[in-house]
Amino acid sequence: MRTIIEPSKELPVVGEVDELVAGGGPARIAAATAAARTGARVMLVERYGYLGGLATGGLVLYMDSTFDKNGRRCFGGVYWEAMERLRAIGGLAEPRPTSLHVDSELLKVVADEICLESGVTLRLHSWVVDALVEEGRVKGAILESKSGRQAVLAKVCVDATGDGDVAAQAGAAYELHTMRVGLNAKIGGVDVNAFRGWQEDSPEHAKA
Repeated sequence: MRTIIEPSKELPVVGEVDELVAGGGPARIAAATAAARTGARVMLVERYGYLGGLATGGLVLYMDSTFDKNGRRCFGGVYWEAMERLRAIGGLAEPRPTSLHVDSELLKVVADEICLESGVTLRLHSWVVDALVEEGRVKGAILESKSGRQAVLAKVCVDATGDGDVAAQAGAAYELHTMRVGLNAKIGGVDVNAFRGWQEDSPEHAKA
């Protein structure tokens, strides 16, 4: 394989923060917001143009494991605050008391509001392409966007990329595995009661 050597160059430092969070999914939103609300300087970096991860862009609309088998709520904090905000603006469907389905577009809005109100600095459309490591500690990251390569220095880095990208870039050991994924879709204009009646009347066809 042919290779090309890039000339070295100085990267601008576009932020010096207490906590750098890589990834913008639900766990990342909570990590960034919780830290910012204690007064920490927090930057959240997300490769897409919105927050929420698979809960928004991946259309994983069912909020699984929110309740246990006895119907008791298992989550609170920032996560539950987001659900309550969604409910207030009509972005939460609850076919059963313990079953929550979110409107992906409204969740994007709520996620933005929660982070920005807490003082989190957002950098969207930005990839974390390398970790800055000094004496075995991650001290920041290198980002890539249409603005080019830039650096962010941080006292703490939270790797919430889903694939452990920052940890791998920093030299941590890892294993590769495959995971089966599905294709989700949103469908509107469906008479849910009529559909459920059809399921009961024609179970053999409903399972096909």
